[in-house]
Amino acid sequence: MESGTFNQLFKGFVNEVISPFFPKTLEQLAEGCEKKIDRIILKEEVENDYDFASGEFTISYYNKNSFLLSASLYFKDTNEDWVEVKSESQPRDMKYLTGEAAEELRAKGKAIFNIDAPKFNADGSIDVSK
Repeated sequence: MESGTFNQLFKGFVNEVISPFFPKTLEQLAEGCEKKIDRIILKEEVENDYDFASGEFTISYYNKNSFLLSASLYFKDTNEDWVEVKSESQPRDMKYLTGEAAEELRAKGKAIFNIDAPKFNADGSIDVSK
C-alpha cells in the first residue's frame, strides 16, 4: 500500500538528503534519511492509528549512472493486521555517491538498512543522536 502522505514526505526529504554539496557513502545517505523517516513513522501512527513494527531503507543499483532509494515501513493496525507503507524515489545520479559507495552498490546490487522505532528523549522529543 502506498500512503499519499508518506510518499509525498519521502520524496521531499530525498531531495534534501541528495545534496550536491558533497558525495555521500551509503551509510551517510541512510543516516540522513533515518532521522526524517522517524518523523514520518510518527505521522503514520497518529493519522492512521498504527503501531510501528519495523522497516527497511534500501539503496538499489538502477543502472551504471543511477540508483534508487526506497523505504518500506511495517505497522499493525487496530485489528492487529499487518500494513506495509512504502515509497520509492526517482532514479538519482551516481555523482551523489562517493566512488567507493558507487562501486559497492554496483557490486552488491543493493544496500539494505533496518529502520527501528523512533527513540525519544526525556522531554518527549525525537532522539536524533543515532
